[in-house]
Amino acid sequence: MRLADPEIFENHAQFLKKSRNRTRFHWQWDTPEKYDANMRAYFRMLSGMDRVVGRVIQALHKQALAKHTVIVYSADNGYYLDERGFTRKWSH
Repeated sequence: MRLADPEIFENHAQFLKKSRNRTRFHWQWDTPEKYDANMRAYFRMLSGMDRVVGRVIQALHKQALAKHTVIVYSADNGYYLDERGFTRKWSH
């Protein structure tokens, strides 16, 4: 069962079904065109972050600091990307 299956959404508590995660779902995910456009934008953003980290690593190497540097990746709780019938992260 896909996480976007309507049956999964229906099993959520009523307060979640009426949350911003659901009302704003229709802004981004309720048509195949919106889904495709928003997923492309999301992955474009991630690719941009990869390029920036690559530039930081390159600069560290140029300054001979890479050997003595630890890069720590951290993230927040992420987005709903159409999973469970929601969007964004207001319920987290």
